[in-house]
Amino acid sequence: MEVKENTYAKFLKKNAAEFADKTAVWGGGRSYTYKELEQITDKFAAKLRDFGIKPGDRAALWGYNSPEWFIAYASIIKAGGVAVLMNYSLPSKDIGDLIELTDSKFIIYGNNRELSKNRDTVAKLADACGISQKSLFNYAETDFKALLSEDVDVSQIAAFAETDDPRRTALIIFTTGTTALPKAVQLSQSSVINDAYGYGEKYASARGDSLCSALPMFHSFGLMVATLYLMEGHSAYFAEIIKADELVRIIGAYRTSDLAGVGAVYSALVEHHDFDIKVIPYARVCLIGGSVSTPVFMMRLEEKFTHATFLNGYGQTESSPAITNSSPSDPIEKRASSVGTPLSNIEVQIWTKENGFLEKGRVGEVVVKGCILMNGYYKLPPESQSIDADGWLHTGDLGYLDEENFLHLTGRIKDIIIKSGENISPVEIENKIIENEAIKEVKVMGAPHPVTGESIEACVVLYEGKAFDRERLLLELMGKISKFKIPSHFFVFDEFPLLANGKLDQRALKAQMLARLKRLRIEDQLKEGLYIVSTTVTNSALSVEPVLSMVGSLAEKFCFKPLRVGHIKKAVQAILTDRILNAYVDVGEITVKVRAFKNFMRVKFRDKGDKFFVEDDENTAKTARTILKYVSNFSTKKEEKGQSVYCLDFAWEDGFDVADCLAKA
Repeated sequence: MEVKENTYAKFLKKNAAEFADKTAVWGGGRSYTYKELEQITDKFAAKLRDFGIKPGDRAALWGYNSPEWFIAYASIIKAGGVAVLMNYSLPSKDIGDLIELTDSKFIIYGNNRELSKNRDTVAKLADACGISQKSLFNYAETDFKALLSEDVDVSQIAAFAETDDPRRTALIIFTTGTTALPKAVQLSQSSVINDAYGYGEKYASARGDSLCSALPMFHSFGLMVATLYLMEGHSAYFAEIIKADELVRIIGAYRTSDLAGVGAVYSALVEHHDFDIKVIPYARVCLIGGSVSTPVFMMRLEEKFTHATFLNGYGQTESSPAITNSSPSDPIEKRASSVGTPLSNIEVQIWTKENGFLEKGRVGEVVVKGCILMNGYYKLPPESQSIDADGWLHTGDLGYLDEENFLHLTGRIKDIIIKSGENISPVEIENKIIENEAIKEVKVMGAPHPVTGESIEACVVLYEGKAFDRERLLLELMGKISKFKIPSHFFVFDEFPLLANGKLDQRALKAQMLARLKRLRIEDQLKEGLYIVSTTVTNSALSVEPVLSMVGSLAEKFCFKPLRVGHIKKAVQAILTDRILNAYVDVGEITVKVRAFKNFMRVKFRDKGDKFFVEDDENTAKTARTILKYVSNFSTKKEEKGQSVYCLDFAWEDGFDVADCLAKA
């Protein structure tokens, strides 16, 4: 396994000599040649040294994709610092948490979502994190072209470049996190460059001379792909706005041959009205990052991009990130059904705790070893690291290697659905559901179930103009997967929630799915009456007030108006008082239960006293008249276990949706 001990400083210097006047990076109407990029990053690195950044210092880099972002990134590393890559869409509070997590001392920033709302954001953020205002640098306000004519002493930077250790931690990228604090992955220049080398080797013969990157640069795949093209002296366009209109404009205007994006980006391009005239003529290689693409999805894309080859790969931030990649010479069936073969400069094995390394064809955890691995998670103890004592990265992904060494993923260990004791892979089910012509995207997940442990639930997005035919889909699935693997429900979404890097926000999607499932289960329970609360009291006047308080509080939560709440309490007080005063010779107990039905709330009483009948005539007692005046329906149920049962029903007020109320509770 060949290991390249290279750095950004060294390959940028080499390219400045070899490709001096060729455009290296461009975006937002600005561009820099390789000669300019080399000189500017040297001078800006020297300024960062003067600014206070010393070797080993961590500097938060926070801004949209742009040529200047890459200049700032390379300059921090050239100065010996550690570039801590921040998600440009995160709110300042989350950025503050990540700054404190990584002990960052500087904030190097450009335009980002928070600054677009409030220009004072960074100053307030620095105060909150205990960072001096002198340690803030806005690279977006820097005239980098003017640096070319400035007299800046770069001798320190040049000297450092000669001795810089390629394997030192030079950047930190965070694992995807939406509710818990992400892990800070420490990467080296060596790991990223070697990963780029191994990844690019797979499609060297088909690679074009220009890249349109529709990936955030704070994301490991976006950074690695950009590094690959710049390392080879190609041109890279950084799209600040990762949306179809802007990408179509870029591809059409600059005729970029290679694209890098997630599946959702390619789907959006296909649906754009200028796709045929501004994308199809120029696109030749399409790299897919993010979540694994299904075979049907891949084949549909390649059919639409008539001149392009789609390359599916696999990786994670901890491996810089690529672990496998496809080759253009691989048949579409292989590229669509697998994630390619391992990079040539690493080892990939399939492993289980019980049996160790497995032979071809057997499913286990994907483990990786080699020069692309991280330097560990920052500030996490050994037991929380994912690289074992023998140097193997445990990915947490399940898969198998076939006889031709293609890796096939079958799911995440933590995503495996355990239904009635059976381990079920969501990926297997997703691959069959997506074959339905109406379904554009699918995600299968487990949900808690009281009987089977977990139920299988499917979320789908439909193609525009298509209708969801559940019965037809069920018939299709019956012939493809076992009956017990067929999802209990199919939830149709207009679109799936995405993270800023374009990947599926699985946590958000699962939360939405569980909320909708909860509502479905509530609606089902409402048919027979959904139990809300129960209490048992003695036949004492002291019991009246607690029961009225309980029922009144529930009535308020169920959005009954104050006047109606008063009526409900009066009716409950009337029946309860009667049961206490008139139904007993000796002290007994009264059970009060509240249930919700689709159209009404029921307050149910049960006791051992004499039966109480209501007749609506002129001789009806005062208690009966009170009850009949305020309830929507009163009934005496059959005896339960020798006890009399009385039900007071109160219809929901107009516009109230009890299922929605309970689902939000």
